[in-house]
Amino acid sequence: MNHLFKSAKDTKDVSHSSTATLLTAQMFFGRNGETPYEVPEKFLSFGESLRPKEANDWQKLVLCLKNNMKMDGNPATGVDAGNRPYTFHRVYKSRATLGFKMINGGGMPQLIEDYQEGKILIGFTLDDLIEEAKKV
Repeated sequence: MNHLFKSAKDTKDVSHSSTATLLTAQMFFGRNGETPYEVPEKFLSFGESLRPKEANDWQKLVLCLKNNMKMDGNPATGVDAGNRPYTFHRVYKSRATLGFKMINGGGMPQLIEDYQEGKILIGFTLDDLIEEAKKV
């Protein structure tokens, strides 16, 4: 039965993996041949569907990710009054915990999963994504 449990020294922390890719806005949309998180048209359409508070939460969460902040690995999920699925993410500052309700879409769920797994580092802001999505 001892083989079912691992000591803390046996676990590997990938939060600061040296193999993480610095993701740019161009890469988010697959402009350089990468698999896109979302296509520009759907990203912009999704953004237009957000209420001002929801768009503000997106902006703040992307900035937190760009600043390489630690996140809760077990976020709460639900469906809001508009029947849209969402995830409530917590991000940790040195003396505070921030919370963001993220309407699922726009490529964000996969982006957050890759960030949490240490596969990527964020090299853009929400404004950068919007600007890149508007390019032809």
